[in-house]
Amino acid sequence: MAKTKGESSFWSHPDAVHYYDTHRQTAEELYPSERTFINDALFALGSHLDVGCAAGGLAAVAQAANPTIRFAGIDISPAMIEAAQERYPNSKFAVTDGKTIPFPDEHFSSVSCLGVLHLTSSWQELLCEMWRVSSDVIVFDLRLIANTEALEKLEAYQTLSYTGTEDDSRIPYFTHT
Repeated sequence: MAKTKGESSFWSHPDAVHYYDTHRQTAEELYPSERTFINDALFALGSHLDVGCAAGGLAAVAQAANPTIRFAGIDISPAMIEAAQERYPNSKFAVTDGKTIPFPDEHFSSVSCLGVLHLTSSWQELLCEMWRVSSDVIVFDLRLIANTEALEKLEAYQTLSYTGTEDDSRIPYFTHT
């Protein structure tokens, strides 16, 4: 049986860090659905926080759209944050516990959190924190399920492979009703 890793240790794996340090660094590398919401108008607001920033690739997208933007990112993985700070020294990055955001109220004009909330058990706390630190706009996604009966019996996990090899680990995958 595959082992379930802690959320932070899974995302600190060298393969994960390498993947996000070499991918998703331009607007073209965003998913089409993300480009609908992550666009020049969002970054024109002046300051932005990327929740679950991985290796910080959204900083490049934001700075291309608005060279004067005040950009920050948070992640639960110290290795991801280290890679982000190295690549984007003019942006601010911080490690978080996945429940709190280490910035004051209404500190950012916009906050984004895409592809993250379904991978964290503390999604509700994180969503409240995003609301707290944003003064104008929050962009996020959730994975929803309509059949709550099925959810009671569902124990979902996701296994990711960055190198094309099988790993003997997996992480929880949360759906919300």
